[in-house]
Amino acid sequence: MTGFLLIFSLTSGLAYASGDSDATRQVPEGQEIYRGEGLRVGGVYEGFVIRFKGREHWFLSPSRFQVSYGDQPFVCRNALAFPVPEDRIGLWHKVSFEVLALKESAIEKPEGSGNWTWKVGFDCDIKALELAT
Repeated sequence: MTGFLLIFSLTSGLAYASGDSDATRQVPEGQEIYRGEGLRVGGVYEGFVIRFKGREHWFLSPSRFQVSYGDQPFVCRNALAFPVPEDRIGLWHKVSFEVLALKESAIEKPEGSGNWTWKVGFDCDIKALELAT
């Protein structure tokens, strides 16, 4: 019985320790964790972006550990004010951004199926961008 308790303690601790720390992190006051949905105009969110070599745009994810970015690149109006050196391409960055406008587009998925859905995009301004640690 003691062996069972020891194994249970070790394995349950490992499972707990392997959780997604990005999903439970603390964000500065006045900001929200970006979750990939439920955005509102005027909201300030913190998420993670990455850009790959040979690609012009960044991709936004709620987490570095459970990556979930859509097919839309992360493009903000003031992105040129936040240049990233070439040696940091391919590395995750923490980004804070304000949603300025929401954009909805009707898309047929799969194409030709007659099934229509709404795809939500947004315009934003970057507030801060730093290498994620």
